[in-house]
Order: sequence, then structure tokens, then C-alpha cells
Amino acid sequence: MTGTNLKFQKMVLFFSLLVLVCAPITAQALANIIPNLDNAAGDLASGEPDLTVLIGNLVSIVLGFLGIIMVLLIIYGGYLWMTSQGDSAQVEKAKTLIKNAIIGVAIILLSYIITHFVIISLQGAMIDGGTAA
Repeated sequence: MTGTNLKFQKMVLFFSLLVLVCAPITAQALANIIPNLDNAAGDLASGEPDLTVLIGNLVSIVLGFLGIIMVLLIIYGGYLWMTSQGDSAQVEKAKTLIKNAIIGVAIILLSYIITHFVIISLQGAMIDGGTAA
């Protein structure tokens, strides 16, 4: 039982460090959402909508909200664990919730990275006239 607990603690520590390393990238991306939305609104008002900007902004907003939900789930899992009072069923429920939320955060970060790469590539292709590699 202690081996499983140690393994779980190592996994939580690893993913916590991963989130801390990726947090500045995510924070910078979220800081760019509002100006990008203003640019997109200006493009729509001028009649020249940039589809890649609109899609990129929409995806960033959705991923931001999903990230907030995942953090709230991790906090809730921690609350369940702290208030379990030795109830092993509730501790297992909390561990499962935290593990699934951490996996969710990892998936959200990877999806953001992939989406960002695709949007930048599309913008480069549009700027280069379709000659971008």
C-alpha cells in the first residue's frame, strides 16, 4: 500500500512540476487573448475577417476555460482527500479525481501546443501566399 502511495506522490510531483514549467507559456497565451479578440472584432467590423485569428481565439478561450475547470477539479479532489477522515473509499475517489484532472491538464496543454502550431503555420502560409512548408 505504501508503494502505491509513493508512486502516486511521485506522479503528482512530476505533473505539478510539468504544470509549473508550462504555466508561463499558458499565462502568456491567455494574456494575448483579449488583444486578439479586439483585433478579430476590428477585422469583422471592417469586413475583412481573418479566419485563422478567429479560430485561434476561439480555441484559446475554450482551452482556457477547460484549464480553469481542471484546476477546480484538482482543488476539489484535494478537499475530498483532506476531509476523508481515514475513509479509504473517499481517499481512492479523491486520488482518482486528481489523477484524471492532471491527465486532463496534460491533454489541454498538448492540445493548446498543437493548435498554436497549426494556427501559426496557417498564418505563415497565408502570408507567404501558400508557399510555407
